[in-house]
Amino acid sequence: MSKKYKFAIYIILLLIFISSSVGICYFFYDKNSEKEAIVIKLNNLSINYLDGNKIVTDEETNEVSFSVTNNSNEELYYNIELVDIKNYSEEIKIDFNNYTSNNLNLNLKDQIAAIISKGIKIVPDETHNYKIIIDNPSAIEASFEIKVNEEEVEDVRIAKTIINNNEIKSSSLTKVGEQVAVNAEGLISDLDDSGITYYFRGNVSNNYFSFADKTWRIVRINGDGTVRLILDENIEVLKVFNDKVADYPNTNIAASLKEWYDANLFQYESYIYEGKYCYDSELSTDGRIYTAYNRIFVAQLPAFNCESNIITSKVGLLSLDEALYAGLGTNSANKTNYLYNEKNSDWWTMTSAQLDGENYYPFVIKNDGSISNNTNGNNPKGVRPVINLSFSLKIEGDGTKDNPYRILQ
Repeated sequence: MSKKYKFAIYIILLLIFISSSVGICYFFYDKNSEKEAIVIKLNNLSINYLDGNKIVTDEETNEVSFSVTNNSNEELYYNIELVDIKNYSEEIKIDFNNYTSNNLNLNLKDQIAAIISKGIKIVPDETHNYKIIIDNPSAIEASFEIKVNEEEVEDVRIAKTIINNNEIKSSSLTKVGEQVAVNAEGLISDLDDSGITYYFRGNVSNNYFSFADKTWRIVRINGDGTVRLILDENIEVLKVFNDKVADYPNTNIAASLKEWYDANLFQYESYIYEGKYCYDSELSTDGRIYTAYNRIFVAQLPAFNCESNIITSKVGLLSLDEALYAGLGTNSANKTNYLYNEKNSDWWTMTSAQLDGENYYPFVIKNDGSISNNTNGNNPKGVRPVINLSFSLKIEGDGTKDNPYRILQ
């Protein structure tokens, strides 16, 4: 073989090697370039996407972080969304950790976009840090974009107005599920299935809402920015929950609520959001105790994240978890909590307690503010409807009994 021929082969091999090396380097650079930090300036906020705002993951575990900083001299509000969601399945678990160290488990399956939270309050010079941990056991390539938007300062939408009238606390003074709240503990942040939720706890007196010529109490701002209300008094007629075992959508109480809604709220339907209601009808392995009983009464672990059945509806009932977050307790009466009303008889919650043959026992809030798990569902009890008001509504008032919140026309 001639020297010229050998030299030509050498040059060709060298060029192939250089080309391959450049390609490999470019591949890793391109893949990692999406994770380079990006700082985006809004009107008054700085968003530092420490791993980029376009997240692509094809590894078993991935962790990304970002922060929001208020550069102004005023209190501001912002929203967090995940957009352009691609290729997410149920097996990919996402844990969203917010600036108060609360965790939100996200399910992005079949979603194009997901609202993490609306109306997050941030004071001057404050920074909120966030972390997203992605568990992707099959290392499927999936992606989404993190999007933070600043709200207008003059906005008087429902969630922002309520938040602005309260000092937001990151934790309750008494332990939810273990202790009753007899004093006013205020508005507290946590996480639900949709994002950051803010719930009232204790003997608060600034969560009154006048709507449809009726008096309501605000239970919480849901993670999607809608506002959950409970009627302050029972409706006029006692109702049975159900005369035998059945899931909530097929119960007597669901039919009674729809009938009441049609008679009293149908004309206000444009204001009411079709919200999620958790009715926990999953039985434990013994076939007698519902999982909610073990979770709440045994483990004392109430949660806003629904671990069982969900129904979407214009009207529903309070879950036992929400009653515990409001400040009621599993073993104690509580007549100084905002959910207590001396005019009310025992009233139904939406949460299942136990089963005895075909006899079904939902949890009941008794007229002294205590909780009962042994009330047969075919005994008539009080009903306090729960609704969710749309996040786009504008309101006035300060939430007191003399000046309750009202929708601006």
